[in-house]
Amino acid sequence: MASKSPSSNSLLTSDFMASLIESLFPSSAGPPSVAFLLYLTPFVAQAVKDSFKTQFVSTVEIKADDEIFTYVMSWVARNSKLSRNNHRLLASSSTSSDEPSPFGPKPPQDDNDVDDAVDNLDGEESLDALRSNISLYNARPLHWTPSIGTHLFTFEGRLISFTRVVETSEPALFGRRPEHIKISCLGRNPEILKRIIYNARVEYLEKQRGRTSIYRAVKAYGDDLAWTKCMSKPTRPMSTIALDEALKQSLIKDLSRYLNPRTKNWYATRGIPYRRGYLFSGPPGTGKTSLTLAAAGLMGLNIYMISLSSPNLSEDSLATLFRDLPRTCLVLLEDIDAAGISDKRKKTKAEKDGPPKPQREPISLSGLLNVIDGVGAQEGRVLVMTSNHIENIDPALLRPGRVDFSVEFGLASSETITQLFKLMYGTSYDNVGEKEAEKSISTTASIDVLAEEFTRKVPELVFSPAAMQGYMLMYQDDPIGAVDAIGGWVDEQQRIKEKTEAVGVSEDEEEKTSTNSESEAEKTEILEVTKSSNMTNGA
Repeated sequence: MASKSPSSNSLLTSDFMASLIESLFPSSAGPPSVAFLLYLTPFVAQAVKDSFKTQFVSTVEIKADDEIFTYVMSWVARNSKLSRNNHRLLASSSTSSDEPSPFGPKPPQDDNDVDDAVDNLDGEESLDALRSNISLYNARPLHWTPSIGTHLFTFEGRLISFTRVVETSEPALFGRRPEHIKISCLGRNPEILKRIIYNARVEYLEKQRGRTSIYRAVKAYGDDLAWTKCMSKPTRPMSTIALDEALKQSLIKDLSRYLNPRTKNWYATRGIPYRRGYLFSGPPGTGKTSLTLAAAGLMGLNIYMISLSSPNLSEDSLATLFRDLPRTCLVLLEDIDAAGISDKRKKTKAEKDGPPKPQREPISLSGLLNVIDGVGAQEGRVLVMTSNHIENIDPALLRPGRVDFSVEFGLASSETITQLFKLMYGTSYDNVGEKEAEKSISTTASIDVLAEEFTRKVPELVFSPAAMQGYMLMYQDDPIGAVDAIGGWVDEQQRIKEKTEAVGVSEDEEEKTSTNSESEAEKTEILEVTKSSNMTNGA
């Protein structure tokens, strides 16, 4: 049998392909091969496009959950070529009255103009103007950013592509679909893209100078917790904290020494974990949180707050939150004594004998200690714990290495009351003109006299600094009125305190009487059962 030649094989293959194409495209006009090529054209074009972008286009991709996203979007909102001269825009508003939006700065507003406008009006007109200005001040400003899609602009003479993409396949985060952005340029050198991001970061951080950012742990995806910036507050001067000056300077010196870059190497060469813990304890309203905010602002640290009593917090999520902290920051654990921390090794008789209660499993003491100074604990952060009742804290949490510096706050002393009065009614020379400063200096002596008189009328170590400040706010522009009325306010507060204490004692006595009655009833019931049992046995 003669074998088929190669030419005959190729003819058979060609005929087979032609038949296949004809069966796939029976109604196409022209040769079947043309229809097949038309079918393949978009796939080939996409492959060529992807290959070109891979080989000849530099791209930087930024996720929405990264801080860099905020930097870049803030920069884009101020870029006239992208946001002001663009006909495809996305309108949005900020989420907080004091938080700089990632979509750009708020419209400028001069508070002095508002004050002057209200001061020049009387009666109902003044109230109407005040309501109007409050409404305008609280209104969320509009911000304009490029819409979803691709936009072109120039930077340093180079053509840059800005692409904004919504990730529809991802679950919504805080009620919004996550998105990401891509910044691209022609060429294999991404240096110009890096400069854009660097400039955006510098510009954003410069605008944040003099402010302290506060982060909270909130729910992200499912049961996971993530750090989210909730607000940004102006840095509070340390001089506004009513605390012993020597103690304040000691705290500042300790923090400065710890945060000095050379200290990290000093710790490392001696095998000491690079961590620092502080405990601020005292009654409510004595300034623990205020000192934390002032210290963070002075050192340029952002505050990361964790509520250990949160029902969403588990030991795993707590460890994840500590792992995701930046290298240098201040971690704040407020009211550590009331956080419901449990020591699972200790159980009371009621817990052993009573039925199990359907409640949230609290963070265990061992779990908290592990994230603070365990083997995998992060280094470089400043830990601040506050407590209203230090006696309720487990001693294991207070040992050296976990708490290295303690500050005890007390009720307002005479010195503290005088200091608060001068802070409230004195004048800062930082933001006043020369004439205003001279006028202020002339009134300093009278303020000192009023402060002494005010202090004499207030009993020492009875009221918290917050209570004293709250009283003075009622006489914000009237120091003489504050001095005249303080005696009556003190008498009223003491009457309220005595009445509250009397009610508390009455409730305690009632509870004690009720408990005694229940005990007597139980004893009587036991005696009756015993007597009945004896009579039955005798019979």
